[in-house]
Amino acid sequence: IYRCYVTPQQCMLVDHNDNFKTLLSRFRHTVTQAIIRSSLSEDAAYLAITFFTGNRSYLSDIDRERFSMSGLAHILAVSGLHIGIIIAIVSVILRPFRRYNFRGKRFATIIPIIWMYVIFTGMSASAVRAAIMATFYFGAKDMHLKHSSINSLAAAAFFILLFSPNSLYDVGFQLSILSVTGILLLSRRLQIHTKYSWLNKLWTPISITCAAQLFTAPLIIYYFHSFPTGFFISNVIVLPLLPILICLMLVVVLLAAFSVQSWILTDATDGLYNLIADLCQYLSNIIPPIDDLYIDSLTVLLLILTVLSFGIIISARINKKLFIIPANL
Repeated sequence: IYRCYVTPQQCMLVDHNDNFKTLLSRFRHTVTQAIIRSSLSEDAAYLAITFFTGNRSYLSDIDRERFSMSGLAHILAVSGLHIGIIIAIVSVILRPFRRYNFRGKRFATIIPIIWMYVIFTGMSASAVRAAIMATFYFGAKDMHLKHSSINSLAAAAFFILLFSPNSLYDVGFQLSILSVTGILLLSRRLQIHTKYSWLNKLWTPISITCAAQLFTAPLIIYYFHSFPTGFFISNVIVLPLLPILICLMLVVVLLAAFSVQSWILTDATDGLYNLIADLCQYLSNIIPPIDDLYIDSLTVLLLILTVLSFGIIISARINKKLFIIPANL
């Protein structure tokens, strides 16, 4: 509502700096410095800081533009993609303990780790949304209850707005909710089934990406005045490499924390980072984004209502005559 600018000369640091938020900030700073001191190249280290701490201030403008123009800006924000990778890593680590009925204790093992990661990275709206949905999912599975992804998404939005009403105006919150809504409502309807299993597997990420992009397109154009046209290619090519990159970065940083350096792992990590960066640059060059797009807020609202009503009608298989609603919108 109001904004005030204060210079360092106008303020003085006093006591009461040992609260949880300050301690968390110090730990985050320690992790950041450990990543910088690792043997990773500068650009790879800065991307690792983004993944592990949620701090994007270290990223260069070139990297920001490179990922944005190729339709991969969402990987720079802690979201469901990163939460999914965390779940996969923890599941692999705990796999040897399956004989101790780990499957029935996933809620007590994975969920605390997810929430610690979300809190550590700053509790962005997209990360909290993903953590709440994961909590409902594993809770329902462990208690042998029916699970509804749409209900989990609605619950996530409700709790976020309950504790932080201003999140309604946050771009990250809006994009996160709309993208997941699009995936849940449309991705299965966009899926094709052929006799070739490899083609079905290849089309799955394309359908998910297209569904998410369709629902978020109005907001992307409204806020950023640009639209990445090559998003479906870049997401299919680059996203499968991302979990490998994050795992390699994690191993290199952990080894560096114990004063152990593996040049083979470091070179592999730097090489994979350079490959991803070059792919983003190449894809944005051959399929450049459409710039200088401007729409007003009323148009954005009508477009969002259009895709929402279309997705609900398609997903629920409602009477086709109701397609007149999105058509009119």
